[in-house]
Amino acid sequence: MRGDEVKLLSAILQDRPSMPDAACVGEDPDLWFAFEGTEERARAQRICAACPMRALCTEAAKASNEPHGVWGGHNFDATAEPDSSGTCKSGHDLGVWGQVIRPRNANPYLRCMACLPPPRPVGPKTHCIRGHEFTPENTVIVRDGKARACRVCKRDRQRASRALAKQLESTIGALEVSA
Repeated sequence: MRGDEVKLLSAILQDRPSMPDAACVGEDPDLWFAFEGTEERARAQRICAACPMRALCTEAAKASNEPHGVWGGHNFDATAEPDSSGTCKSGHDLGVWGQVIRPRNANPYLRCMACLPPPRPVGPKTHCIRGHEFTPENTVIVRDGKARACRVCKRDRQRASRALAKQLESTIGALEVSA
C-alpha cells in the first residue's frame, strides 16, 4: 500500500472505536475495499463472519454513514442493497411499496410501486410509429405472418436506401475518374 492510501485509511479509522480483538487486525486493509465479486472481497467477508467485534464494527459504519468497503461482513458500497427505510416523495412506506431495480451497468435503486402509472391498455395498434393508419391497403404482413408493417414507411425506407446507393455510386465514380 502507498503512503497516501495509508493516510486515507488512517483518517477513516481515526473516529472508529478501538477494536484490538477484531479478526481483521494484522490483515491487509485493501481486502475490505476490494471490488465486489473478487476473491479479496470474499476473503474479507469470511474473516468478518468469525469476528467477535462484528456487531460493533457494523454499528460504527452505520453511525458514520460509511459509503465504501466491507464493515462487519456487510457490503457498504454504493452498489449494495438500497436502503428501504423511509418514504417516497408521495409518502408511501418504501419498506412495503419499494422494489429494488437492478439495471445493467448502474447502481441498484428503489422504486415506489404505488407511484407507478397504471399500465397502458393492451390492444392492437391502429397506427404505425410514424402515424400512418393500419388499413388493409397500407399494411403488409412480415416475419412469417407474425407482424405487420406500414407500406408507406417501407416504401420511404426503400426510396432512401436507393438514393443513398445511387449517391455512393456517383461518389465512387467521381473518385475513380479523378484517380
